[in-house]
Amino acid sequence: MKREAGVLVSLLVLLGAVPAWADGITAMSASPNPTTTGHTIKVTLNGTLGPGKKCRIYSMLGEPGGPPGGQTVGVAESFPFTFDVSFKQPHDPGYIHAWTGTTGDFPCDGKGLNTTVKVTKGLVLQPGRVAASPCPPGWVVKAHEASSGFLTCVPRKPATRIQCPPNTQYVETDCMIGCQPVPR
Repeated sequence: MKREAGVLVSLLVLLGAVPAWADGITAMSASPNPTTTGHTIKVTLNGTLGPGKKCRIYSMLGEPGGPPGGQTVGVAESFPFTFDVSFKQPHDPGYIHAWTGTTGDFPCDGKGLNTTVKVTKGLVLQPGRVAASPCPPGWVVKAHEASSGFLTCVPRKPATRIQCPPNTQYVETDCMIGCQPVPR
């Protein structure tokens, strides 16, 4: 009887020491929210992974023209796991779906989560335009391509030139002003 009790206690200790892991995603968030078309949205997934486990992560946007069936965004070796997405068209709401695979390399529980973001049309800026500029204070938009989101900011030129010391001359380019020695 003592031997059976000892075996039972040993078995319970052993079973209690082996955790039950449900490898997969447990929470999801996206920021910034709201956002505009073409801007990067950082998606953060939280979840659980057993020791030495990895999960292949897939994502799909609720947007026409997105990859059919979604796309692989990476392999989570730990959580939180982040990846970037962007929408090409305005949506209210725009859906982001992320899930783990159940087969192939790095299978997990296969469960997925959705989150929504409000996506409005981005501003189309003209070179040098200051109103509604995404550039920091003291800078202006030099070039902007609405279709790709390409944007370049340059420092705003001061209203008056700086006073250069003797034996130097004023110099100005698209991205700087200053004084340089006068050639002799």
